[in-house]
Amino acid sequence: MFKSNHFLFLLSILVVGCASQNESRNAGFDVPSVFVAPNDHMQYTPMLNVDGSVNDIVTGVWFSNSFGVLLDLPLNGPPRQFLTSAAGCFIENLEISDISDLFHVFLAEDENGVAFFADHPGGALYPFRRLDALPGHCIENTNKNPAENLEAFLQYADTHYPAFAERDIAWESLKGRARQMINSHTDDGTLFDALSMVVKELNDAHTEIWDAEIAGVEHAVTAGRGKTLNALHATFDTTDDEVAEAREFEWVLAYRQWIADDILQGEGKRAARGLIDWGWVSDNVGYIQILGFGDYVREGGLSASVDEAHRVMNEALKDLDGAEAIIVDASQNRGGYDVLARAVASHFTVEKQVVYRSRPYHHEENRWQEFDVDPSNQLTFTKPVLLMTSDITVSAGEIFVLAMRSFSHVRQIGMKTRGALSVEIARTLPNGWAFGMSSEVILDQDGKWYEGVGIPVNENMIFFPAGEIDGQTHIDSVRSLARRFDGVKLGTVSKATTK
Repeated sequence: MFKSNHFLFLLSILVVGCASQNESRNAGFDVPSVFVAPNDHMQYTPMLNVDGSVNDIVTGVWFSNSFGVLLDLPLNGPPRQFLTSAAGCFIENLEISDISDLFHVFLAEDENGVAFFADHPGGALYPFRRLDALPGHCIENTNKNPAENLEAFLQYADTHYPAFAERDIAWESLKGRARQMINSHTDDGTLFDALSMVVKELNDAHTEIWDAEIAGVEHAVTAGRGKTLNALHATFDTTDDEVAEAREFEWVLAYRQWIADDILQGEGKRAARGLIDWGWVSDNVGYIQILGFGDYVREGGLSASVDEAHRVMNEALKDLDGAEAIIVDASQNRGGYDVLARAVASHFTVEKQVVYRSRPYHHEENRWQEFDVDPSNQLTFTKPVLLMTSDITVSAGEIFVLAMRSFSHVRQIGMKTRGALSVEIARTLPNGWAFGMSSEVILDQDGKWYEGVGIPVNENMIFFPAGEIDGQTHIDSVRSLARRFDGVKLGTVSKATTK
């Protein structure tokens, strides 16, 4: 279960019809020459049967030291998930659907006794080993002690958080300050304050607290917005996070409107539940805006969204047939599913390419998973592409950037991205409060790591100046980029070889 993207969800339900190399990290990671490469041909088994019961093949107790997850999958009875760290082993307050969404399919044990779960065939693989029985110290949550809940969070971060150095965090000092806020008389409000301090100082878009119920009221804390969104929030003149988030959402809606009215002059198209726009910005330059990689369809699950991504991109490239260049705007991309990012990117190459590799930060073996982009068997575009990014571009949006920048005809322009590429897995503390935390290392095809620093651009350009909310600079930038191809004549949209 991944933490859902609030903005992508709200947008979808409203739809009716040159940086230097020292900005990356590769020291300290021994990247092997052999990788685990996920693909649709592996023999996956669904974790749950159609009636919701656990599949016989996967029943038992499974432990992932890499992610601090213990799964109890009984033959009769609901599956349970436990949070494990040096602080203990605690059952998590999760629905069955939360567990089965992330660990949806199962890949049988390999020669090393390691089995894998994944959220979909071909997706990120989570390594597990089978245990003989549920460990005796894995208990029902009966202790709501704030000190133990804080310790569960801190100890989990100790083991699994990957980017203290990259984010310039003095972790031991931060832990000490958080612990000093807690004593035997501490109430839930003070516990939330301590956790909030830690989350805000980590300043990571994939580390947060939510569903923290205090005296009947739910609280949440997020951070890692980046300079552009922080400057935007400063114009709102409010300290109420919910009010600020609502105003940011209004700004995103205004952004979509100025794309439709000013950039595409009312002649563009919108699809994928409002997350993709396209049209012409000049006689020979097309424009595709991708706001996110969330659910592109209402029903059918992730596989249906992948199909919709290909359908929409095929339609867009068909409409832009004859373009000499395409501006792909990911400057407001809020992330979503990595598989959708790769699906969209597949329409911009005619050669299969490895675009990134990943592994849990805390790992038992140095086993990296390799991800490639296979060319779409429909329309592809391999003439010049200008890829717009900013420090709003985050998560799966950054996975998309890793894929696109691996293609020689793509030039990345704007600001470096947010620097939050790691998967965020939703967990719960012993008291039931939910938290998410980065716990993964993702390297580009050259072995560079951009967590905490962002993916650098080929050419610097500011699209969203501090204090500007009407989008004029963004609009002018798109038009300026299009003018680079005035009078250029290269040919037509290319078609990939049918597989």
